[in-house]
Amino acid sequence: MMFLAVTEIHGRTFGTWTLLTCTLCLLCARNLHNKPLYLATLLSFVYALGHFGMEYLIFHTMSTKNVLTVTFFAGTYFLEFLFIFYNEVAIRVRIRRGKPY
Repeated sequence: MMFLAVTEIHGRTFGTWTLLTCTLCLLCARNLHNKPLYLATLLSFVYALGHFGMEYLIFHTMSTKNVLTVTFFAGTYFLEFLFIFYNEVAIRVRIRRGKPY
């Protein structure tokens, strides 16, 4: 079995993304109704999926195991944030129409 070595730059990139995402998630949790912050948090997961997807599909610098791990975490949180955003918009639409429940 061949293992791909993780270069220092890849390790720092992943570490920086993890720190940035954790910071955005904490800020978003404290300010749930701040739309720009919520969008920035949501987009950080989109960028992560895009970055690591390109590393795997185009540059072939990641193993399948590593891509699946990143996809599991980033994809799960992306879907969660998308679901919450959708529900928030749906609630606002119902309130505007005079049907809050």
